[in-house]
Amino acid sequence: MRQGANGAVTGFDLAKDIKIPFLGLFGEMVRAHNPNVEILVYPGAGHGFHADYRPSYNKAAADDAWNRCVGWFNKNLKG
Repeated sequence: MRQGANGAVTGFDLAKDIKIPFLGLFGEMVRAHNPNVEILVYPGAGHGFHADYRPSYNKAAADDAWNRCVGWFNKNLKG
């Protein structure tokens, strides 16, 4: 984490400046407010919700996140 004039600077502080498409798939946390940024919050899913070898695995959230990720790639990473 980087330090700014008013303390620690997080990724959420920088999200407002993103100019390219960005997809964030997270467990519960705050949302960014930028039309180029799509962040989906999975209630009840914590850190590592997609890791099927961890106790934090959440199949419903992981399945949805994977489908959204593939869709995002198809939409934004066309060659």
